[in-house]
Formats: sequence, structure tokens, C-alpha cells
Amino acid sequence: MSKKVHTSASSDIRSPREPATAEAPHGVPGWLVALLAVATGMTVANLYYAQPLLSSLSGVFHTSTATAGALITLTQVGYVIGMLFLVPLGDRLEKRNLITVLLAITTLALVAAGLATSFPMLLTASLVSGATSVVAQILVPFAAGLAPDHARGRIVGRVMSGLLTGILLSRTLSSLVSDLTDWRVVFLGSAVLMALLAVALRVALPRQAPTTSIPYHHVLRSTVRLVRTHPALLRRGLYQAAMFGAFSAFWTTVSFVLTGPRFHYSEIGVGVFALVGAAGACVEPGDQVGRSSRAATVGLAPPGTTSRQEARGGSTSSIRQSPPRLPAPRAATTL
Repeated sequence: MSKKVHTSASSDIRSPREPATAEAPHGVPGWLVALLAVATGMTVANLYYAQPLLSSLSGVFHTSTATAGALITLTQVGYVIGMLFLVPLGDRLEKRNLITVLLAITTLALVAAGLATSFPMLLTASLVSGATSVVAQILVPFAAGLAPDHARGRIVGRVMSGLLTGILLSRTLSSLVSDLTDWRVVFLGSAVLMALLAVALRVALPRQAPTTSIPYHHVLRSTVRLVRTHPALLRRGLYQAAMFGAFSAFWTTVSFVLTGPRFHYSEIGVGVFALVGAAGACVEPGDQVGRSSRAATVGLAPPGTTSRQEARGGSTSSIRQSPPRLPAPRAATTL
């Protein structure tokens, strides 16, 4: 009897110590969370590198300001195409392989942009790189799938902080590099970073099996069904689309205004001006970002995409079994 009591007591003493042998309190190594945060920031930055360079590109390719602005428009169009048709592949394919392929294509597109000899070539390369830069929106639910329930908000919040930082610093970095070297170095340098990132993620990420076996066109159709089934999803998606439309309109045109005859800003000056949005990321509490990271994307995803992916550990198909938990709308100043 005494042996049984002793054994039971010793097991009770040992059990609280078992979590200490885990890789991290939240079950995901800190270095992997940091890598995912950096990766999301680096990939989403490809969408914004050209914004402070529009004035220079207009002069290099001898185009009007309206034509130069089409570069940003086509990049965002490519991103929308990627969100609608490439992100759903994360349900049908093994995510690590999908991320590697998309980053390889992004690398080639950025090389083409950096070596562009005509404006149409630059437009085409930007369209492709915009579409494949949706890797950022695949990595966020990937991180959610790795995290246990009790730590998912914290981990997703950290990854989302990396995404927001990439958005905010991309213009400053682009302006600085372009002013010190040449605008082509911005795209070629990003191509090198994407190649290195593809290798790093290929080595570091664990395999994640597909979450559904239904045909691809059924996965696409489920998005339309979500909009019909959940009116709040559509409404909040429209909120985010309107805010991000205003955000893009401002940052696309401000480059011409600041470098124009009234202000005479250099490209570095435009980049420094872009830092005014950094306060939005700096004041964002980590846990709050995790709980409301779906709203913090502010137009980076089509209506309901991120909410749908995180609803059940990063799977977009799982929403078919349960309605999404929709966050409250957030202010656009986070960008």
C-alpha cells in the first residue's frame, strides 16, 4: 500500500515538470515563429516596393504619371488573383511544397522586373510577383495550424506583426536603396531575398498534409457560399476593402506629390515620410493582435479569407462545418 502511495505521489510530482521539456511553452520554437514573421514581412513587401519609385520609373520609361500608377494597380490585381486562386491550393496541396514553388516563381518575376527593358515587361513581372506574393497569407494560417489552442492568438499575433512591419518599412527600404544605388537593385535585391527565404522555409517548416480532398473548383465555390451564408462576413469584407482602397490611393499618389515642384522631396524623403504609419504597429499589443489579427490585415485578404483560414487551425475547408468567429472592425490606421 505504501509503495502505491509513493508511486502515485512521485508521478504527481513529476507531471508538472513535463511541459518544461517541450521546445517552448506554447509548443512552437521561438526561432520558427520569428522566421515566419520575417517571411511574411519580406513577401508582402514586394507589393509596395514600387510605390515611392513611381516618379523615377515615370522618367526612366518616359510614361505619364497615370501610366506609371498602373504598375501599382496591376501588382494589386495580381495579389487579388493570387488570393482567389492560389491561396485555396493550401487546402488541396502540401503547404511547404506550395510555398517553395510560389517563392521560386516570385524570385524569377522579381529578376525580370529588375532587368526590365520596357514598361510593359515591368508591368507583367509585377503582375506575376503580386500574385505569388500571397505566400504571406499562406504562412499566417500555417502558423495558426502549428500552435496549440491556448497559444494560437499570441503566435498569430507575432506573425501578423511581421507582416505589418513589412508593409510599413517596404517603402522606406525601397526609397533608401534606390537613392543610394538604382531602382533595379530594389527588385534584384528582393529576388535574392526570396531565393534565400525559399531555401530557409523549405528546410525549417514541417510538412502539413492537405486538409481536404474535395476538388479544387469545389474549394473555390465554397468562398461564394460563405458570402451568401454569412452576411456579416460580406459586410466586414466590404469595410476592409473600402479602407484598403483609400490606403492604396493615398500611398500611390503621394509619391508624385512629394517629389513634385511644391515639396521637392528626394526618394529617401518619400521613404522617411512613409514611416509615419509605423506607429500603428508599434502601439499594437501583442495579444490583441493575435485575437484580432484577422481584421488587422485591412484589405490584405479578400473578404473573410483570413477569418476562414484561422477558424479551425488554419484550414479553409473546415469553415464548412462551423461558422466563422468574426472580429470587430479595426481602424485602417494600423497600416
